[in-house]
Amino acid sequence: MKIAFLGGTRFIGLTAAKMARAHGHSVYLCHRGVSKSEDISAFNQVILDRNDEEAVKKAIQKISPDVLIDCFAMTQSSAEIITRAISEVGMGKLIILSSQDVYAQFGRLNGHQFGGIEALVTENSEKTVPKPFKGVMSHSGGDDYDKKDVEAIYSDFAKSKQLDLGILRLPAVFGYGDYQMRFKGIVDFLNRGNIKIPFQNDGAWKWTHGHVNDMAHAVLLSAEKLLSGISIYNVGEIQTPSMKQRIEMIAEVMKKNVSWYESDEVPDELSILRKKPNDFVVDTTKIRNEIAYKEIMTVKDSYEDTVKWILKSVV
Repeated sequence: MKIAFLGGTRFIGLTAAKMARAHGHSVYLCHRGVSKSEDISAFNQVILDRNDEEAVKKAIQKISPDVLIDCFAMTQSSAEIITRAISEVGMGKLIILSSQDVYAQFGRLNGHQFGGIEALVTENSEKTVPKPFKGVMSHSGGDDYDKKDVEAIYSDFAKSKQLDLGILRLPAVFGYGDYQMRFKGIVDFLNRGNIKIPFQNDGAWKWTHGHVNDMAHAVLLSAEKLLSGISIYNVGEIQTPSMKQRIEMIAEVMKKNVSWYESDEVPDELSILRKKPNDFVVDTTKIRNEIAYKEIMTVKDSYEDTVKWILKSVV
């Protein structure tokens, strides 16, 4: 197949593009040209600004992809620009990378108020407020960031054009290339020789994560095996450990023998060990059943990879 990525020059998108190429697909990266990564040099590339509707239209018409994967739609307007640009381009499938921050259960963690707490979040669970980060904290997508809006625009477009659409709601993603450097706090803490770790509520908080290789695998599977119509999938680890368990796995990788103690004061770098208002555990049964998704990384390999990345990135 011919697969075009809008974005795809770092982390999840780039990893998925590499996998697609390894599977024999013809891969195109459509991006702004600001990436310094040597990893993108082997790909077909189109330099464009995704906010330039005419440029996107010409590029996608020229590529004429079988699948278009939008890695970076953040707002309603960004999705509208792309859907207008591709409205006259024939293609079979659309994939968008969305986020599990669309859910009310995630919104609770940022102080938004909702009804009952769900033990397991499914694709049909209650959604969070509009513009969920506005007035709460800064976000790279700006105040208008809202993946719910992106999903709605693409869904309406797919229905009107009778296209197959895959919406992948991704979790907190970690691993090699993670620019957010998840788990850097604990890796730095342990790397400084600290082995006594403070926590609250027994470090029992749970938040579904996923390794970048597994998430990229889900993207590729969706491109290859997407069902007809609109498919919405939660993606993430099959079992969500507590943060204490997660850190114990990181400590094992780093060969650190740690001990724990309850404390009213937990430093910011260990904030994942503070007491939280609720867990955020997401059900990924649907994608596993419908397109046979399963992890390609072992748990141990996942943490070895992320520790390697963080230690390499320490300046």
